[in-house]
Amino acid sequence: MSGDNVSDLNPDVIVERILDIEDITNSGVYMNSMNFSLQVDSDFNWADSQAVTYFFMKSKTTYKGQLRIFPNEEKYFLTEPSKGQEQQSIFLLRHYLEAIKYLPQEVIRQMAPADQYIIEHREEGKPSDYERVITYTPDGAKEIEGWNIHLQIQPLHEDGEAYSGTGEEVIDVFYSSGNGRTSNPAVKWFDYTEDPSEMSYEQELKIQLDEFPGITFKYTPYDIIATTSWEDSNSVGKSYLISGLPIWNAYFCDLTGDGLPEICSQVSYGSGIIDSRVIIHDYANGASYSLIDRGYHDYYLRMNEADGYLYVDKKVYNSDELVSSGRLVYKDGCIMVEETDIHASLIMVPTDTKLQGLHAGALLLPIDGNTYRYLLTDNTGEGVTAEKLIFEFKEPDLKRTIDWEVYSLKEYPDLSVVMILAKDEGPWLCTYSPPGRCSDTALDDAINAGYVVMEDGVATHGQDVWKTFYEDSQKGKAASVIVAHYQTLDPERCDTAYFETFNQDYPFLNLYHLTFDGTTYTLSFTDSGVEYIRTYEHLMKYEASGTPLIGNTEHKRIVHYALTHDTEHTWEELWGSLASSAYPAAIDFYPIYAER
Repeated sequence: MSGDNVSDLNPDVIVERILDIEDITNSGVYMNSMNFSLQVDSDFNWADSQAVTYFFMKSKTTYKGQLRIFPNEEKYFLTEPSKGQEQQSIFLLRHYLEAIKYLPQEVIRQMAPADQYIIEHREEGKPSDYERVITYTPDGAKEIEGWNIHLQIQPLHEDGEAYSGTGEEVIDVFYSSGNGRTSNPAVKWFDYTEDPSEMSYEQELKIQLDEFPGITFKYTPYDIIATTSWEDSNSVGKSYLISGLPIWNAYFCDLTGDGLPEICSQVSYGSGIIDSRVIIHDYANGASYSLIDRGYHDYYLRMNEADGYLYVDKKVYNSDELVSSGRLVYKDGCIMVEETDIHASLIMVPTDTKLQGLHAGALLLPIDGNTYRYLLTDNTGEGVTAEKLIFEFKEPDLKRTIDWEVYSLKEYPDLSVVMILAKDEGPWLCTYSPPGRCSDTALDDAINAGYVVMEDGVATHGQDVWKTFYEDSQKGKAASVIVAHYQTLDPERCDTAYFETFNQDYPFLNLYHLTFDGTTYTLSFTDSGVEYIRTYEHLMKYEASGTPLIGNTEHKRIVHYALTHDTEHTWEELWGSLASSAYPAAIDFYPIYAER
């Protein structure tokens, strides 16, 4: 492939070449929003050499590489890939390259004539947020229903030997590949939501799809995996896609519009606080999406028999009160629910504190005689309207005192979001933060379920279960275990302001599902409503004194188990890296278990 204009890009050739060179069969090629900006001249020819960083999954490991563009040589190169970090937010590389290739050049030049343009990828924002907007498809500028990629175009003007531009000239462009929302009905694999008694906790279901030749998808009530073996569930090379306690249903549906179906499931998760959530796994691109609001709302997945599409019902946690309902779609670069106008009032729970104002990174806001906790965000409030001043307070800060003001917002009459600002500070939005403590029975439920239980950083139950898992995995045998981390907050061992601000989140209990497939450890868990899946090559055992695994309990001698990528580091080096902000001093590891 050659050419020095953005329109010369061939996304299909580039992506297929990456897949071919890296021998990728079960992953796509994607990118994040933290990429290099691209620079073009007034004719949208490359202004200089360019680079686009991409990611892909292979053997449960994330790799990154670069597409290098050298316009003077009219050549495109791919760099040697290296291991990269797991990405929390991804976009298909194909869509990004298409968005560059099909830029409506003439429309942009008419709106903002310039000598050069800088093109940057943006994760956030929607067309209605901006005044200077262009929406387009491969057929040119036109109205679109949803979009895959948001780009920001900064016009630059030559000023002697330099180029400069102003924010007033920026254009936000939104590209749709034509698949802005799902146009494909779902295919049911299984669904036990109507009659849970039909589910057997001993069963295993298998299915193969023409879209993924050589791959078998297998289901137990606890996991959906992909493997190259039809017969052996413990085969090396299997990939864990979805986990639950249990998984209630599974449908295949091409939500993203790439011609390959995603697996969509409703699962229960947790102990004590058991929530219902929806998980979508894009096997072709190695990406997972979740609808979770643990302890506050439940999500239920169903297929509408009338049109064959998937719908999600959102209800108040542990009740039948419907909050919203809508069709599951891929839109605006992510999977979401097109909700109907059903709304439930936000129930805000006051916190037990006499503090007010900013403390420990949170805003403690008095409203009608009660105090509520809000967490500060990085959102500066673009697109919202401040209405009423509801609170003022002073904060000493080194050599000065900051006079803070808190305002209600027109868009949030329930006060779930407020705005805080001061002279030369802010504005920032603050979101209401409800209590995060687990139920009174959560610890007993985890013990009775047979989980490995850690209390304040040290194992108290299930030590034999952990020993069996560890020994099996060290022998190369496939194994799995669930570890419950139960954490309390001791007022004698933390700052008073911190205790009063975050005491409502304790005790909490997190479940960690750890599996070993013979070569790789996969750890899945939920933190603050976000689902995480991490992979490691090694499970290491360390004997050390002093610092416990988690929490504030002191023990003279403790045995630690941690997931790592190598076997070279000592426990002291791993633990010490947590306090280091210097890269590469920070070491990627995960402490999972400890015992006296």
